[in-house]
Amino acid sequence: MKRNSRHHDIYPISLREITVSRVEDITPGMRRITFTSDQFDAHQQGDVHVLDMISMGFDDDVRLIFPHPETGERPAPRALGDGRLEWTAEINELFRTYTVRRWDADAGEVDIDFARHGSGLAEAWSESVAPGDSIYMAGPKNCGALPEGVDWMLLAGDETALPAIGRCVESYPSLKAVAVIEVTTPDRIQKLNIPSPDVDLRWVVRSQGQSLGEALESLDWPEGTPYVWCAGEAGQLRSIRKLVKGRGVKPENTQIVGYWRDGNASASKATSTIAAYNRLSEMADIAPAFAVRAAAEAGIFTAIDAGFTTPEPLAEKTGIASDRLVRFMRYLAALELVTIEHDESPSADQSSIDQPSSDAVTYGLTPVGMELADPTSPAGGYLSGFGSMPAMSFIHVGQGLRTGNPVQLGTSGRTMSKWQDAKPELGSRLAVGANLRMGWVAPAVVVGLDLGGASSALTLGPGAAVLADELTRTNLSLSVTIVDRPEHEDLNMAEINNSRRSRVSHTTAPGIASTAPGTASSSASPTPDQFNIPQADVAVVHDPWGSNGPINGPGVIADLSDTVSLIVVVTQVLADDGSGDEEDYEADIQRMLVSGSSIPTEREVRAALRDAGFEVESRQPVGWGPIRFVARRVG
Repeated sequence: MKRNSRHHDIYPISLREITVSRVEDITPGMRRITFTSDQFDAHQQGDVHVLDMISMGFDDDVRLIFPHPETGERPAPRALGDGRLEWTAEINELFRTYTVRRWDADAGEVDIDFARHGSGLAEAWSESVAPGDSIYMAGPKNCGALPEGVDWMLLAGDETALPAIGRCVESYPSLKAVAVIEVTTPDRIQKLNIPSPDVDLRWVVRSQGQSLGEALESLDWPEGTPYVWCAGEAGQLRSIRKLVKGRGVKPENTQIVGYWRDGNASASKATSTIAAYNRLSEMADIAPAFAVRAAAEAGIFTAIDAGFTTPEPLAEKTGIASDRLVRFMRYLAALELVTIEHDESPSADQSSIDQPSSDAVTYGLTPVGMELADPTSPAGGYLSGFGSMPAMSFIHVGQGLRTGNPVQLGTSGRTMSKWQDAKPELGSRLAVGANLRMGWVAPAVVVGLDLGGASSALTLGPGAAVLADELTRTNLSLSVTIVDRPEHEDLNMAEINNSRRSRVSHTTAPGIASTAPGTASSSASPTPDQFNIPQADVAVVHDPWGSNGPINGPGVIADLSDTVSLIVVVTQVLADDGSGDEEDYEADIQRMLVSGSSIPTEREVRAALRDAGFEVESRQPVGWGPIRFVARRVG
């Protein structure tokens, strides 16, 4: 799967205290607040160096952390020292995500536009705010460029998308685009200063019976290859995704994002998609964890979303007997995943109340349930199907601790290696996922990376192809060899931009050709000749501790000691005193249970490099969690 045609620069997530300088009502539906801060410039926060504020993409977003509405307290997330912040349950309730409407580095000002819906934490704060008031801001954590290889852009969305669309059409003098923006009433139409004559701006007004979906359906698309950017209420975007797919727009040329969710009649409170997603992480106790996975596996949420909202049709759709389904739905309602409505007909007698008809029951989805029903949400991937199985390995954590062997995944009876033996296609699925994730790491890896005039490089580990593409993008005279399993060659080479493909090659390593992730490691460490690794100036290795096969932390580093003079190791590291993020330690135990692999401590990384004859020259957080170690061979 090709990555999105918009390149993103990745930055560590920085926390800044910002102060209100101006408040302006752009329309009755939009309030613009201008912030200043002495923390926009690079500075030191304790042990963490905070970089200059950067915002170059039209849809760059930040998290604003508002004061507690009752106590006025202003909690701030703790910097973890690896480009991430620690988001506690309290802070998760107090932040909202907003687009940077304007960033003026010279003036040291950032504008944030607040859509006025009539309720909510952020709106309540924005309505009473005054110059001099301060809040915390986290980000931007990435900046997206305009798409490559397209002829025009379709920009569409409701008022929550207006800041991003407005910034886009005002920022690029040569932009060719059609912009369709839905607002509630005519007085919410904004005056935009558009420098490009090739921008076709259209307003859709809901009070006049118009809708965004209908406007896009009837739109006469310009000739050429489009890039579709669309944002708004998540439920309203389903039809738009279908429309865009029907138009033949390639996935890499689409970005359709749910900025917020509006619940049904029983759950009408609007909430951010992030808030709904974070609610899922709270379900860590045994019963909710199993229940939510069982509901996702049965397709309950997608079925309700598709219109199966009464017991009998839902039972038939999911294959669960209606009596058991009714009881299970009550539990899901208690977990705030679904809603239950009973027909309160005035004609109902006491007997009907005592024994209500199933026809009188209607099921709906809460905002969290809607997240689970959304096919684009990452929630479904780890709650159902194969993607959910590694997490379910914790059922057997006691066994794994006692034996040291990989455990069966969930109740399947299969270890990871047995799953891959039974379903060879899983290897390709895992490789595709690794490449997608690397798309959010590789741009940060290459920033400021001094290869010392190297002309040749190797890339190894998950997402090695994406690393190769980024290295050749930023080093115009560099040739890169991807070291990976032979069956991944076509998949990997598809990740390389056509203009750079002549400088990238793929070598297959016999030592790993028959070793799938999760299989038992070889007792003897293979030599570079066994790996078929060519000589090169530098090697960039991602997450070598993530495999228990021959290409594994100390083993691969030692094997490269005679092959390269400079090695770059990119890996997450654990604090060895337990002071890091709880989820990181959970991920480490999950690796142990699934495959026998691990997340190393920094002490372990440095020891492996030292034992292989390398001396660490620099250590730098890159992106959101990984650390980049640059080490040179001694002598």
